Amino acid sequence: HWRDDQMKNFLFQVEINYKRIIFRNLRFLFFSIAMPIGFYLLFTQVMNQSIPDNILKTWTITYLISMIVYSMLISSVFTVSNTLLEDRICKFDLLVELSAVSKLQYYGSMVIVFLSLNLLGALSLEITAIVINHIQVSVIRLFELLLLLPLVSFPLVLLGILVSLVGSGNTVNVLCNLVVFPMAILSGLWWPLETMPDWMQHVGQLLPAYHAKEFLNEFIQEQHFNFNHFGVLLTWSILLAGILKGVVMLINKREVQSV
Repeated sequence: HWRDDQMKNFLFQVEINYKRIIFRNLRFLFFSIAMPIGFYLLFTQVMNQSIPDNILKTWTITYLISMIVYSMLISSVFTVSNTLLEDRICKFDLLVELSAVSKLQYYGSMVIVFLSLNLLGALSLEITAIVINHIQVSVIRLFELLLLLPLVSFPLVLLGILVSLVGSGNTVNVLCNLVVFPMAILSGLWWPLETMPDWMQHVGQLLPAYHAKEFLNEFIQEQHFNFNHFGVLLTWSILLAGILKGVVMLINKREVQSV
């Protein structure tokens, strides 16, 4: 009975988070999904006149992967950080502590919602690519790609959690912009990394978004796993998790001292 009650509480928390994060906050949903689709259509339908047909078929798939990663980057940083910050400001996290739902269940339900948002953005882009650009990739391969997204988006979600802890709403929004858009450019999500100066290429090749893009791109086009890219993503996840733990401990220590 105790386990049944815990599961009911968890599912109830998931339902609440879906309603308040996605269904009642459609601007985040629009921002996370519509912007990457708009960029994808712009570059593959409008700015493609100089690309030969034989290259265009491959390029539309490559750019699809880039926009999937861009969508994950927006959701994982903007949505995660603003949602967690709002919960802290509105004392929703305190309400969770006083309710029957544990803090672990709260964060677990949040992860489910954020990953669902990433999957929804990727699925929308895949449907757009199939319907408009008629990409030549099997539906099974595209479904397998969706299954990999939680793994490659994990360090980006951790980055969003870290950003949520920096301070006020204005500070968080500024930092989100300073993280998302430079990372998108330096990771080669908008333009090929090879067209940038050498120093920018070196910086870009260290970023998690770059390795997420390369990992997914090699999987869908060459149909194999590049464990070097996955290793970098795992390293980023461990590093960010360690930093996050240290920051949380520091914040808790300061709160105890201020009491």
